[in-house]
Amino acid sequence: MNGVSETGVMVNVDGTGNRVAGSLFGHKKVYFVLGVNKIMPTLEEAIYRARNVAAPKNVLRHGYKCGCSLQGGDRCYDCSAPDRICNVLAIYYKKMRNIEMEVILINEDLGY
Repeated sequence: MNGVSETGVMVNVDGTGNRVAGSLFGHKKVYFVLGVNKIMPTLEEAIYRARNVAAPKNVLRHGYKCGCSLQGGDRCYDCSAPDRICNVLAIYYKKMRNIEMEVILINEDLGY
């Protein structure tokens, strides 16, 4: 999970959809484990965080070549590079039907 609003709406950015796909369909129970660093006041700020904080840091971590890594990893440049990792934006307003979902919030900064 890349961001969550204070109202509980969660945001996940993904490059190929493989990470979000498993949380949307197919599993009987999904756990989301996230640190307090992912909590933002609004949905808009959670989306901003996912695209401009989490995604560039993950691009740098993996060594991908795309707009944000070529510009120093400071934000998303909305590029069209083959290595782009922000092709999918999933917004979880509520839990999916027929899937149990549990959010575990850890009182630490975890991941990006």
